[in-house]
Amino acid sequence: MKSTWKKLGQLFFVEGDARHPKLLSHAANPLPVHLHDDVFRIFFSGRDSDNRSSVGAVDIDIEKRKVIKEHPSPFMEHGPKGSFYADGISIGNCYTVGGVQYMLFMGWQAPIDQHWRGDVGRLVVNADTMLTLDSKNPFMSADKDDPVSLSYPWVREDGNGGYDMWYGSTRTWDSGNG
Repeated sequence: MKSTWKKLGQLFFVEGDARHPKLLSHAANPLPVHLHDDVFRIFFSGRDSDNRSSVGAVDIDIEKRKVIKEHPSPFMEHGPKGSFYADGISIGNCYTVGGVQYMLFMGWQAPIDQHWRGDVGRLVVNADTMLTLDSKNPFMSADKDDPVSLSYPWVREDGNGGYDMWYGSTRTWDSGNG
């Protein structure tokens, strides 16, 4: 059976003056979570005026290609100064373990006069699809194998009772061209 891809166009875009200050621009890293029937909550990373990202959401009927509801407030805001997600949350994917649904994210920091960097964090997706930080510490952080930065995590069940994880690993910021 051959699958055919057909681009149907944009369903949602950020607009309007009365936006929450944490969700002024962007709808990056869209992640659907099924609510019921053909309705999905699409989580996304939005930005504030300081370019920090927080998690917003919009509910969409995917068959009717219609926005049912844009949630005006963030489901999760970037963290406080000094936290591993102080400058942003860029969401990855959802997976379930022991009946608990988790959402992974890249928590990023942009220290003054330094290069930005990321660690992997994890949110709990509650039954009402509200989000709760799983731990104030990163789920996965830089170490000897991943010495500089981690980004955009993705987990899936491996079919044998375990899980596989993919993520970006930065070993150096030097791209060889200065």
